Amino acid sequence: MVGALVAASLLGAPAVAAERLGGLQVYPGAGPDTASIHVRTSRGCPGTADAYYVKATGHGFPAGGQVVTASTGAGLSHTGPFDAYLALTMMDFAADNHTALQGTYTFTLYCIEAFSQQSFGEFTGSVKFTAPTRYEAVGAARPPSASPSPPAPAQSAGPGAAPADPTAPGPDQAGADATRGSLDPVAAQRPAPRGAGDAWWIWLLATGAALAVAVAIQRRRAWLDAGPRRGR
Repeated sequence: MVGALVAASLLGAPAVAAERLGGLQVYPGAGPDTASIHVRTSRGCPGTADAYYVKATGHGFPAGGQVVTASTGAGLSHTGPFDAYLALTMMDFAADNHTALQGTYTFTLYCIEAFSQQSFGEFTGSVKFTAPTRYEAVGAARPPSASPSPPAPAQSAGPGAAPADPTAPGPDQAGADATRGSLDPVAAQRPAPRGAGDAWWIWLLATGAALAVAVAIQRRRAWLDAGPRRGR
């Protein structure tokens, strides 16, 4: 119990030698007072810090600030941005302070030495309550949009028609070749290629015709040779 009181008194002490290190982005950037909020630093804490905590100041909160994230080293980074999570919702903090949320609330993350609570720098970001149950991040505290606007369709295909999909595959190669062939007058006049079966039948018919002609010529010669004998 005594240890808890000591820790609480240290957290309530003003930061010493605090220097503004950068800003905080608030996630989600807008939402209800029941949202689970976390803040993200713009860069890492100084190498001398081994912990951090977060306070919120604004209407109805203590003059020295409301501790919303207790002193911890979890997730602390010295090389890049890191996240700090509020222990409760803003609705819960308002209820603990018997107040209604209104106006601007500023979150301040202190990079500290855990034992002495000495601050080596701070990050800040603010939200504004447009209604007691609704907030939005202010200025640089608003995170970038995660979903860009979809591009407008290039052309409408008519009422009730689905927009064209620019990634849809075109006609297959065989269809494209057939289309090109139907538009080529020279190609249209070319005879279609014949298979092995067609060649066999052509050879057979040609051979039969040649034999028939040979037989007819032989019979004609025989008839002519028999002519003088018929006259005797």
